[in-house]
Amino acid sequence: MPQGEYLLDKVAIVVKPDSISGNSVNISSAELHNYLRQHPNHKVLGFLKLQLATYNLSGRDSLKRVNRFLRKLGKPPVIYDSVLSRTSADQLRQTMINRGYMDARVDIVAGLNEKKRKADIKYIITPGQPHYIATVDYSIPDTAIARIIAGNMRRLPIKPGGLLDRRILEQERAQITTLLRNQGYYSFTKENITFSADTAEGAKDVNLTLLIKNKPLREADSLRFHKFRIANVIFVTDYNPGKDFGKRHFSAQDTVSYRGIRILYGDDHYLRPSILYDACSIRPGGLFCQRDIDLTYESLGRLSILRYVNIEMRPVDGDPGNLDAYIMLTRGKKQVVSLELEGTNSEGDLGFGTSLTYQHKNLFHGSELLNAKFRASYESLSGNFNGFINNRYVEYGTELGIVFPNFKAPFLSSRFKRKVKANTEFSMSFDYQERPEYTRIIA
Repeated sequence: MPQGEYLLDKVAIVVKPDSISGNSVNISSAELHNYLRQHPNHKVLGFLKLQLATYNLSGRDSLKRVNRFLRKLGKPPVIYDSVLSRTSADQLRQTMINRGYMDARVDIVAGLNEKKRKADIKYIITPGQPHYIATVDYSIPDTAIARIIAGNMRRLPIKPGGLLDRRILEQERAQITTLLRNQGYYSFTKENITFSADTAEGAKDVNLTLLIKNKPLREADSLRFHKFRIANVIFVTDYNPGKDFGKRHFSAQDTVSYRGIRILYGDDHYLRPSILYDACSIRPGGLFCQRDIDLTYESLGRLSILRYVNIEMRPVDGDPGNLDAYIMLTRGKKQVVSLELEGTNSEGDLGFGTSLTYQHKNLFHGSELLNAKFRASYESLSGNFNGFINNRYVEYGTELGIVFPNFKAPFLSSRFKRKVKANTEFSMSFDYQERPEYTRIIA
């Protein structure tokens, strides 16, 4: 250690109880450690600093290869930095403020051992009395949005009597945004929601007001929030993220209309229109709904032939209030072959094994996954095998299976197929085994 510097050996965080009620603060020490700017070297089994010890094995000459290797394998010592310690204390205090403890104080107790050149740092958090939400009011000029929020008030996280916790405020913003976007308000974002907190001097009770702006951000002053509808649903089946990113129009070898959706095919129809229709929850003529977009992502993500899926909502030119849903698909490799080899040595008895796997990810143009696997293994055995059937280990096996990305049953509606997230799998296997005691077939 350089002169005047100390190895950061231990760091502890102590949170005192509430100064008024005496109750403990419901914040875990592990969570608070995430806000520290300096952590001691990692300990294995709680006491051995293995990475630091490995680093210390290296010599002073950094040009030697072995020294560079040991330093790369290990971790250098963490030198105590008083500036970073003060920054950590500020971060801890801000965290307590965000949790509703506006009067929190963080003290640093640094124990510096001059002989061992080590530093033990303790952060003592005095939370003070927390601020509580006394009342919750809503200032929403848009009457339609106000009715939607009023009908879902019980589901919102902010309640009178709770701590003035900024995490809860963010949850409220996120839930209201999700609620409105599921009701057709495409242009609504959580930045349209702000809070105003009013409290008397010296008091810990807060009168909270949630405010929603009367128009979308970055829009004309005359434009207010309104619901959007889906005009067209367009699949682009051969989207290239590198070449087609940002394109407004897409060319196609063939265009297919199927039950209200349009499909722009490239070289071939590698996915049947019915598969795309069943996987899509977005419907032309319906209201914009973020939940439908998320469900469509989920359903298309289950199709093994697809490598990349992106859904983009585009306002229709000259037709305010309508959106075109572009669903861009990038296909992956259709067929995969893999080969594995292994060798064994059991007390001089040599053996080998091999397995060959073949996958077809789009067998019937519906993203059906075909798996075929063949494996074989052999091991010689030494010794006396009088009275035994075989003098070796031999195994041959094969597996064949096909997985359909949907629930296969007759008389199912498309709506039911979209709702039920299930696969259908058919498989069979054959295994031939020779052992000294027996020969058997498992099928």
